[in-house]
Amino acid sequence: MCRIGFEQVKARPELAQTGVYLLLGPRPDGEGDMLYVGEGDPIRPRLESHYAQKDCWTRVIGFTTTTAGYPGGRV
Repeated sequence: MCRIGFEQVKARPELAQTGVYLLLGPRPDGEGDMLYVGEGDPIRPRLESHYAQKDCWTRVIGFTTTTAGYPGGRV
């Protein structure tokens, strides 16, 4: 999902699940992309926080679980 589309998809039920996510965006020097890896239980609040406070990302990829939780050490 692109950053500009986040407002339209943030209500998706998958974002209410536990998971990990990747934030990608251009490096300040223009030499490739930066990558930030995060986790959340659920991931929606974390993505909303990044959306409001970090403008360096342009794309997000999320991986969620269908169970009620996951052991964090297994990520």
